[in-house]
Amino acid sequence: MSSQAIPTCRLHPHRSAEWTCQTCKNFFCDECVEHKKVGKIVAHICKSPPCRGRCVPIDAAILQAVEFAGDAGSAYLTRRVKWYFRRWKTRFHIALGLLVLVALLDIMRAIGAGSRVYWTFYVLWGMLVFGLYLRKFWAWTITLTLSGFQTALVIYKLAAHQYRPGEPVVWVYVALGYWLGAFVVLIISRPEFTE
Repeated sequence: MSSQAIPTCRLHPHRSAEWTCQTCKNFFCDECVEHKKVGKIVAHICKSPPCRGRCVPIDAAILQAVEFAGDAGSAYLTRRVKWYFRRWKTRFHIALGLLVLVALLDIMRAIGAGSRVYWTFYVLWGMLVFGLYLRKFWAWTITLTLSGFQTALVIYKLAAHQYRPGEPVVWVYVALGYWLGAFVVLIISRPEFTE
């Protein structure tokens, strides 16, 4: 591999990069990455202001994608697609995708049951998802609380048989599934959101 093929640190061009930020997409050396211990997990955070995104080590596949950056044709495009997919496949992005899906499923459930759609709640939910996209801890806390509350509410409705008139019971179980899923995924993705 030629020296031009190895990415260099954005802030220290004379050094080889060891990390890539998943938010700003830049390459950094070890000095430019903050290693913060969160419980039993070490979070690698981009020091480049105002990013503060999550950094991941540059593996051989990413170096290979950079090395062949000058190639043409479908083989080059295939490598680039796989590279971007690998970079975006994290707990952070899975959590964001699931929370958007939860809002869509809940709107479909409300329309399917013929009940009122509370658009104010979904606007608030969208603002929280945007806060999560910015990796804000307060947004994570509020979203986790709302997901837990909705999960408890659906469990109560199932236990007390308090369904909306004309609402199929299967929709209640679907609601339990996606609210509980959102709650669990948010707990798992806790290290992704800094205080």
